[in-house]
Amino acid sequence: MFEGETPVYWVIPKYDFVAEHRIFNKGEKYPVYARDYEYTLVGENGSFNFTDIGFKRLMKAWKPDVDFEEVTDDVKSES
Repeated sequence: MFEGETPVYWVIPKYDFVAEHRIFNKGEKYPVYARDYEYTLVGENGSFNFTDIGFKRLMKAWKPDVDFEEVTDDVKSES
């Protein structure tokens, strides 16, 4: 589904947690892909789909719990 695609963000949890049965482990990097007006966050055992507004709300709500690392063109060119 996302093979060969570059994420637009990495979600890096500050501790282990579960959100709606999706597992996120401390220190792991979970990709967020942008596709056709939506974002997909891929966890250990499933993914979430968000609209642009929904993803911005998620970033605000999860800010205390995770770091969001934006993937820049410099990082993309290193891949």
